[in-house]
Amino acid sequence: MDEYESMGFPVYAKGLVCRTARGRMVQLSVNQPIRFGEAQVRPGDIIYADRNGICIIPPDRLMEVIEQAEIIEANENAVIEEMKRGMSAVEASQKANYEDMLKKN
Repeated sequence: MDEYESMGFPVYAKGLVCRTARGRMVQLSVNQPIRFGEAQVRPGDIIYADRNGICIIPPDRLMEVIEQAEIIEANENAVIEEMKRGMSAVEASQKANYEDMLKKN
């Protein structure tokens, strides 16, 4: 996994297995819609993934998703700043109306 990460090759899994995929991996198709868990992934979709999860974005909704992500990030940064000033995480989240903001976005 480390080698893939150092190459920038996107590999995501629920866990690590100490067994090679050699001889057990078969490519069935290219550029076909697939199901990823409960999500439909289509050719051209933008996949954003990090250690926290995966986001599948249809290209026509990319700007909308970016705008909403920026709102959430600004709100989270405000919560962090309040916590740095000594406010508890609960108080800072309530002050920023964080839970309601997530429900809207």
